[in-house]
Amino acid sequence: MIRFSFSSTFIAALACNLILIILSLLYRKKNLLPYFDLGFLGFFLVLAASRIFFPFELLPITHNIFWPQIISRFISWFLHPQFVIGSHTYSLWNFSVLISSVISSILLIRYILEIFHFHQWIRTYGTEIAADAKEQTVLRQILSSQKKQMQVQLMTLPLISTPMVCRYHKRTILLPENLSLSEEELYYVLRHELSHLYHHDLELKALVHLIQIVYWWNPFCYLLKRQTDLLLEMRIDTSIAKTKAAKETYLSCLLTVAKEEKADFSSPFAISFCTSGSSSLVKRFELLTSNRNSSKAGKAAKVLLAAFLLILYFSSFYFIIEASSIPKELMNEDVTLQTADNIYIIKNDSGTYDVFLNNKFLETTDSLEYYRKDLQIYENYEEYYEKNE
Repeated sequence: MIRFSFSSTFIAALACNLILIILSLLYRKKNLLPYFDLGFLGFFLVLAASRIFFPFELLPITHNIFWPQIISRFISWFLHPQFVIGSHTYSLWNFSVLISSVISSILLIRYILEIFHFHQWIRTYGTEIAADAKEQTVLRQILSSQKKQMQVQLMTLPLISTPMVCRYHKRTILLPENLSLSEEELYYVLRHELSHLYHHDLELKALVHLIQIVYWWNPFCYLLKRQTDLLLEMRIDTSIAKTKAAKETYLSCLLTVAKEEKADFSSPFAISFCTSGSSSLVKRFELLTSNRNSSKAGKAAKVLLAAFLLILYFSSFYFIIEASSIPKELMNEDVTLQTADNIYIIKNDSGTYDVFLNNKFLETTDSLEYYRKDLQIYENYEEYYEKNE
């Protein structure tokens, strides 16, 4: 049995954001990149996303931890319906969910519109490269050497100054109109973009963007998004340029494309060959020219961090932090047990319940799981006043 509540939402958001913060801080360290690859990042991003879209508690295994009284008071106040609008009463929790949902919806709509406008731009101004062109010949050579065959569309597009890959009806590589590359440089550019497709980097980038839409208020999500864009490029760089000669040619190609790069039309869901910013290019150069080898200590650190993140993730299902049931001032010699005589409950329009002990407000809760089954429950405050006049 599963249940959605404020507590389950809170613990899910807490676990997700802790994972995102750890990942964003981790990938800022250049010396750790050889140990924590994109597979590591992608795995835990998928876990974080699954918790975002499943913010429930599993009642058979859930263990409750109660907040201190001062925090419990704040939570009860936060959940207590106190704002009357029309015939309904709402709490700050209701408004928080509404505001967050509205902002996330606006960001999602904006994201979808950007996809639509980008596709419209390609449809209007994009030109498919002729089958006998040099670019198509090089592309076919690369595809023929791959174990997994893939249908890829090759097009030119104005107002872009760096090659990029996206999905436009099918997998598409976009090249700038006036980009002049040698056949060898063209080989590295096309292989680079194809590698993004083979590694499903577009899907990973979209996942990071969706997480950012949900947790728009978390600055670490924006940091992680920028880092992911760079990491996607660095992973491909190191997988393509392995030998010294390949690195020299590849770096020359990066410089050639970077010289043409300028502030132009870009897309948040396409992946560019040259990420914007000189600092990003410097980091890519440093990674390609350095001789970092993985060590046993680095591998051990990866295993330990993975174990910690997994424990953090699964603990969010096992532990639920909730407000304390009874404030200290109501805990006296006369009140030691819940009885049908000293506790009653009133339903709210929002689906929550106001609980009263000895005619004093106790808490607002969205579940009566931890209360006796024989307590008096009023459908609304009107019913309570009618029956107790």
